[in-house]
Amino acid sequence: MKPSDYFKTMEEVKAYVEGQRPYLSDEEYKSLKLATGLNEQMGKHVEIEGVGQIDKTIAPIIILLNQCGYCTNSSCSGLKSEHEEWKDYDFRGYIAVVDDGDEIKKNKLRDIVSALPFSFEEEEVYLKQAYIVRVSGTDEHKNKSWEMLQKKLEECLALE
Repeated sequence: MKPSDYFKTMEEVKAYVEGQRPYLSDEEYKSLKLATGLNEQMGKHVEIEGVGQIDKTIAPIIILLNQCGYCTNSSCSGLKSEHEEWKDYDFRGYIAVVDDGDEIKKNKLRDIVSALPFSFEEEEVYLKQAYIVRVSGTDEHKNKSWEMLQKKLEECLALE
């Protein structure tokens, strides 16, 4: 089952999460907000016009993807150094791109990341089908991986 099988809008998701608040510890509530994409951006970020608040490390990648016709829907560098409030958690960094049905674009991005230390997965993000580029490991590994991805995207997408 997907979230969209239960909810039609993010406002419905928000109402559900808030309805659960009385039954959850602060930590559980924080985790539920994170899992549903409702947590506030508390990391080191920049504001990108038309996109929103994006973690500093991956902002250039998000800008590039959006300029090249990929609509990003969610992202997180996964870097503990950018997310002090989550320093006790080990989570993956990711960039989600809305699946607009363009198989050529999707396959091109899949091909770009396949030679890099990323996974490429398809799932739902914010009630929309998306494909996700994910990386795990230490901050050092994630930083190097994001740098490699940015360079590879610049090379491949500039050829279009």
